[in-house]
Amino acid sequence: MFVLATGHVIVNCIRLLQGFVDHRLTPGPAAYLKNLRPWHAILKDTLFVTQEILGGAAADRKIIVLPVALLVANCGGNHTF
Repeated sequence: MFVLATGHVIVNCIRLLQGFVDHRLTPGPAAYLKNLRPWHAILKDTLFVTQEILGGAAADRKIIVLPVALLVANCGGNHTF
């Protein structure tokens, strides 16, 4: 989970630097950061969703079968390639 969180923060910092340094005039930082189609925006969201799924799965260790089945179903439903 630490690796996922670190990757999420790194990708966010890269997007912020690109938005406020490289795109400060055209189209502007707000318009650049609203665009969710580039690969780094998708990677950022994928890392966050994966971290949340793993964190939710690790919270309940008493019952193993149902959380694992729900985790597999959730991963299959949320990650589209």
